[in-house]
Amino acid sequence: MGIVLGPLVQQIHLIDWWQPHFVFNTPIKLEDVLFGFSVPGVAIATYDILRSKVVARQNTVPFVLKIFLASITTLLLFGLFCYFGVSSFWSSIISLCIPICFIAIVSPRLIPSMLLTGVFLVILVVPGYLFGIYLNPHWIQNEWLLSNLSGRFVLGIPIEELLWFFFVGAGLSATKEILFSPTRGRNQPPR
Repeated sequence: MGIVLGPLVQQIHLIDWWQPHFVFNTPIKLEDVLFGFSVPGVAIATYDILRSKVVARQNTVPFVLKIFLASITTLLLFGLFCYFGVSSFWSSIISLCIPICFIAIVSPRLIPSMLLTGVFLVILVVPGYLFGIYLNPHWIQNEWLLSNLSGRFVLGIPIEELLWFFFVGAGLSATKEILFSPTRGRNQPPR
């Protein structure tokens, strides 16, 4: 899913968040595909490790509810940006809150694992940003559309970047919990 969604999400971020230089000038950027593969992979692997420490019964989620939650999340991500003019940062954050809130309601014991996954992603990406800033001190100013962002920085990194990684970590953890939970059909009794 990340390989498909990564390049699609990047298309809205290129409009109002940042405009990086790419290795190849192709419609689907190699970097976006790799990013869409690696970030969800790291987030889900981290979450699985953290979740294994939590004793929580895995809830069954009806298939229709899974489709509904996935649809609402995707519609908010693209719809808020395309039809309501909400910035790509906020449309991302709002859409990621849907699975997070759902899991917070049905399995609150999993919230610490989800939040720690978000924190881990932030800790993981900070050295990469710092290395990029070290190599090119004007990297952030040259490639981010800072006039569209808050103007707040942590260690020279736009705070939106760090918040985005945090919410992606927590949101993908929640999404994994929803999509890969056992499905209860119409004729099966609840567990």
